[in-house]
Amino acid sequence: MGLLVSLGAYATPEPMYRTFWRTPKYFDGQSLLLSLGLTAAFVLGAILAMGSGKGLGRSHWREELPWHLVTRCFWLCVYGTVAGYLIWGTAAVVRGANLALAIGILSGDKGAADAMKNDYLVTISGVTTLTQLGLVAMVLGVMIGTAKGWKTVRLPIAALFVLALVRALFNSERLAILELAIPASVLAIRLVLLESPRYLGRIKTAMKLLPGAAVALFVPLFAAYEYFRSWSSYYSGSGTNFWEFASLRLLGYYTTALNNGALMVARLDPVGAPFGTFHFLWRFPPFSSLMVALYPNLKLDDANFDPYMQILSREANPEFNNQSGLFPAAVDFGIPGALLYWFLAGLLCGLLYRWFREGRIAGLFFYPLLFTGITETTRIMYWGEGRVVVAYAVLLPLAWLCSVSKLRERRAQRRMIWLQSH
Repeated sequence: MGLLVSLGAYATPEPMYRTFWRTPKYFDGQSLLLSLGLTAAFVLGAILAMGSGKGLGRSHWREELPWHLVTRCFWLCVYGTVAGYLIWGTAAVVRGANLALAIGILSGDKGAADAMKNDYLVTISGVTTLTQLGLVAMVLGVMIGTAKGWKTVRLPIAALFVLALVRALFNSERLAILELAIPASVLAIRLVLLESPRYLGRIKTAMKLLPGAAVALFVPLFAAYEYFRSWSSYYSGSGTNFWEFASLRLLGYYTTALNNGALMVARLDPVGAPFGTFHFLWRFPPFSSLMVALYPNLKLDDANFDPYMQILSREANPEFNNQSGLFPAAVDFGIPGALLYWFLAGLLCGLLYRWFREGRIAGLFFYPLLFTGITETTRIMYWGEGRVVVAYAVLLPLAWLCSVSKLRERRAQRRMIWLQSH
């Protein structure tokens, strides 16, 4: 993705930037070299961390997990997610959202989508965070379904997808679907297909074609979503063919993200703080208070003074406001620091990928979530946002409890053997 999107953004001529996305082109040769360099640093770190590793053979994760604990955590996350959506939806209705507004969004009423997102579905601290427990529920649900059967988890998994679909449609938040579908698909492929010799022999060739098939499927899904989000409300009367509009819109999301990132690197001096790379630190107490105390002169998160949006309004197009996930590290730490950041990120992802292949609990828990961040890196810094940190905060102690539980079980077994022998 880093190679293809970077080359595509560089090869796209400036008139296309100005005509279709109403922004000058800032992604020049120097920006291309920086983008490819950061991508190469990540790849190098990943290759070094992966090593030779073990094969994909059947692992022992089914026997190692304390299923009573995993199942309990799954249902707590499902209930927490549903509760978050119910409270959020109720708050929207109290603010004045109604069925007519929802129908207006579906029918392409101009301004209905903006009103729903900006006036009624305003994020609520803590409540919106609850909805992100769905990421944990999805990972654990696939593991439970694979090991214990899908009967008990298929309905809650389907319900989470429906809630995410409603959120994506009415809150203009396509990522809400992707961050559930991508980890679930990656984990299901690993646990259901690649551990079974019966399946593996049949799909070995098909698996090699899966990335291309996923891209081919993503395009019409993106087009369907964009139809309700922007086409029916704003662009249907522009005289442009819908499929041409959808294709240019998809290309624009990624090329303008790199273009905006290049603009930020050119306009902002390194801030010396992990603002873009670990933005969640500025969102969650007590970390937010600590960050303000450590960086009192950093005004990038000031609602009354947002230099990023000011630069976009002045020199680019605020409608396309992503700045890619590659370049924030350069804005935070400068180019040498960004190269180091992406090298370390590659080490972490490569290590978790190796554990994922080997069927270790930490790899199965965390790599599917990191994979979403990898695929979206050219567009956003996904794994530094609060929406995924919530999942990390739940899975980290769960992984520790699983390891402790297994250790206690082994000690009890050794003690039993010792008692029997004496």
